[in-house]
Amino acid sequence: MVLIEPPVGEGCSIDAIIQHLGGHRVKAVVKDVTVQLKPLLMVNYHHGSLNYGNTTTTTTVGDSIIRYDFYEAKRKDLLTAAKLARDKLIPSTKGGGATQPSSSSTATAGGGTVLIPGVDDEQMLGKLDEYCTVQLERHKLNRIQQHERRWLESTLGHELNMLKEMENSVAYMEAEDNSAADKMADDAAKMKELNDKRREREEAKQAEAEAQSRLEKEMAKREFLRQQQELMDHQKKEEERKQALHEKSLAEAERRRKQEYDKMMQQEYAWRLQQDKLNEMNRKDEERLRIQEEQKEHRQEYMRSIIKKKNDRVMASMKNNEELEIRRKQE
Repeated sequence: MVLIEPPVGEGCSIDAIIQHLGGHRVKAVVKDVTVQLKPLLMVNYHHGSLNYGNTTTTTTVGDSIIRYDFYEAKRKDLLTAAKLARDKLIPSTKGGGATQPSSSSTATAGGGTVLIPGVDDEQMLGKLDEYCTVQLERHKLNRIQQHERRWLESTLGHELNMLKEMENSVAYMEAEDNSAADKMADDAAKMKELNDKRREREEAKQAEAEAQSRLEKEMAKREFLRQQQELMDHQKKEEERKQALHEKSLAEAERRRKQEYDKMMQQEYAWRLQQDKLNEMNRKDEERLRIQEEQKEHRQEYMRSIIKKKNDRVMASMKNNEELEIRRKQE
């Protein structure tokens, strides 16, 4: 018996291999004979990460699409690893001449012997390699599907908890609304009772106040007639006093009006004098500016005449010099 440890899980056991090879009975003596494929190939799946050799490929959890190129390359590597293991277990036929094909496969390693009757070595290893690869891929696909299922269950559970919390919140709010409505009804009843008692007290007070008012009106009428006479006398005296004060205030107002008019006339006269002075100053300023402009014009005219005379002398001198030069050349 040869114990081949699968890279992942238990999907590549010896019993499954024997059943896959056609149910042949295997008779072997086992002395710790183990084909170690781990140093050649390490394939681990943990939290969406595939570690293949020295290369790590990260996949998204729930991604059930198997990339053909990646798994095809992995299958070829598994086949190469199986062939290397076979070369270690089965003696090489190179250099030793051709070996006779036999109806049984024999391998010796570490003191153990494996015998699988009726199966060719290469055929057995090919089937073994193919079966292990298929079982490995199937195991990984199952792991991915289980992870997806757990993720969906977790998500749906979270959504269900959220819905339950929302239902509890709605029920709590409805209970609060009902209790608030009951409280409002009780408050309304208490308020109505208080209003009724207040209205009764106010009606009693109003009746008492009406009786008191009738008595007070009778007494007030008598007092009013007495005060009316006194008021008429007082008004007469007050009118006389106000008439005197009015006449006095009219006289005082006339005096103040006249005083204000005189003051205004004085201010207007002073303003006119000031305006006349300003007009005179402006006129003198304009006259001075005009004289300055005339003087400036005279000076400019004088300077222009001087410059013209100077230019005429220069031109005459230049002309005389030219004539003298011409005469000198002629002589």
